[in-house]
Amino acid sequence: MTTETAEREKALELLCNPSLWSETEKADLLRNLRYYCLLLGHSYNDDFLEKIRPYYWHVAERTTIDERLELLDSLVVLVEKRVAGLGSLKPFLYADEETSVISTASLNIAIFIPPKDGDPLTGPKEVLGYAEGADTEATYTGILQGVLQLGDRRILPLLDGCWKELGREGRRLLANSWSGFVYASTIDFLLGWLEKADDERDYGSIAAALASYPIRPKRIPLVLDVMRKFPANGPDDEPAVRFLNQWTFEEYGAIIAPRLKAIAAAETGDKVIPKVLGAWGII
Repeated sequence: MTTETAEREKALELLCNPSLWSETEKADLLRNLRYYCLLLGHSYNDDFLEKIRPYYWHVAERTTIDERLELLDSLVVLVEKRVAGLGSLKPFLYADEETSVISTASLNIAIFIPPKDGDPLTGPKEVLGYAEGADTEATYTGILQGVLQLGDRRILPLLDGCWKELGREGRRLLANSWSGFVYASTIDFLLGWLEKADDERDYGSIAAALASYPIRPKRIPLVLDVMRKFPANGPDDEPAVRFLNQWTFEEYGAIIAPRLKAIAAAETGDKVIPKVLGAWGII
């Protein structure tokens, strides 16, 4: 028996014996999870994913969000290089309970799915299709967050009304989706939500998010309009993210002022939209 075969059998033995998990060091748990993810990516199988999930839950109980995100990021690099299959990322989508982890997996799966029948939005559409089979609200919310955080205006029609399927906490988390960038598409999504909201209780979360953008620490202190390349690792020389436009917060505040003022005028409950107007310097 080769060393590689022996290691594979040892790893699979661990997966099939939950009684061994609590005795296993955290570093070994993570290393084996990485191995299982790579196996899943090499030959995706729903049954194997279900077998991984209890192991993943145990690992999640013993690790931090940052540790799982670090592992996820290492797998994303391999997917980008076409060394690992997209299935490698699915345990983070379907087994984690933290929306920050789920949304990161969602975003990355969406950007690496190649177009079908010439449709550049195949990836986001397929990932949103995964949400329909989600068995927890955290999974559903995280998937929506990941697609929203693409920052590409073309995905807005795909997300229209998606908040209606969420409970109160899911709506709060979706409204406060954050990638470190302020995208014009996200602002437009939130404004559209305010304009179509059937429950003004949503206003508080949406207003808090919108009011935070001008003052929140961010990677680039501008409002950005971008277009994604799908897949991000396509064979052409085009950049993965193309910057179409950018505005200062004062400039974009002037653009969204008419919509915000109309929303403020229609607000009937406790007034929260005036705080958004103030945050954006809209008089």
